[in-house]
Amino acid sequence: MISLKQPSYWHKNSEKPYSWFFLIGLSYFYQGVTWLLQSLKAPVTLTAPSVCVGNAIAGGAGKTPTLIALAKLLDPEKIVFLTRGYGGSIKEPTDVSQIHTHKDVGDEALLLFQTAPVIVARDRVLGAEVARDFYPDRIILIDDGLQNRHFRAWLNILVWDDFGIGNGLTMPAGPLREPLERLLPKCDAVINLNTKEPLNAPLTAFLATARIPEKLTDITVKAFAGIGRPEKFEQSLLSNGCIIEEFKKFPDHHRYTIDDVKTIIDTKTPVLTTEKDWVRLPKAARDKVVAVPYNLHFDNPNAMKAFLSERLTTS
Repeated sequence: MISLKQPSYWHKNSEKPYSWFFLIGLSYFYQGVTWLLQSLKAPVTLTAPSVCVGNAIAGGAGKTPTLIALAKLLDPEKIVFLTRGYGGSIKEPTDVSQIHTHKDVGDEALLLFQTAPVIVARDRVLGAEVARDFYPDRIILIDDGLQNRHFRAWLNILVWDDFGIGNGLTMPAGPLREPLERLLPKCDAVINLNTKEPLNAPLTAFLATARIPEKLTDITVKAFAGIGRPEKFEQSLLSNGCIIEEFKKFPDHHRYTIDDVKTIIDTKTPVLTTEKDWVRLPKAARDKVVAVPYNLHFDNPNAMKAFLSERLTTS
């Protein structure tokens, strides 16, 4: 598995690297290839009631906490999650169970499994069929896939956070998976998450906030994270009043060894990390690290639930 860090030049108004013009050329090539692949065949609309939650950029933008919040809103007994299982080794569609580890199905699948059943499948169309067969009459909540050219869910939701579009360019010169003018027509709604600059687009919009528990205040801690943007976790701790003695950043989906965290956990100071990171820790380190939940709350949950119910019964 390849672990990735977001390049600093993806940020808005950042300094450009020496290879900038080469990266720009690769971005246009990437755009052309993805456009060509998407135009070759129309995506299949899934037969089961389904909601796809994705984002505009590479890296984390709150998809997992959004999916969990939507599941709780709709009732976990009525939904099943479908995820690619990034970072896991299992290739065939699989019903996640207690025996699976992050090496099998990825860290997102393990977090989602705490709320409702999870099907892991690299082929999302096949995975949706398995989810329908294993869990008939349930709504399928799909982790990521707005850019997937093979399928379309009944309802497609874009999660938009304070990172926005970064420098506004597509990969690898920028963070965008595809230009917004191609992405937005695929979306039915946007969830503006923890942002002071909501997306200005002709989409049904909802506001949401995600935060860590308030009990983590006025304490001195050490912390680490290997997520899309580890600085988000660091800022959340600081906003809650934590005094951070040391903070380590690791690549997204990093598979930890005991050596990775030995120095930071060898202390009397409390050590914190995200729930996603905690499930990737060696078992010998887990009892020395506190997994900090990151819970999402809709500003108007009734409106969100009504929108989902209407679209999932009339599509």
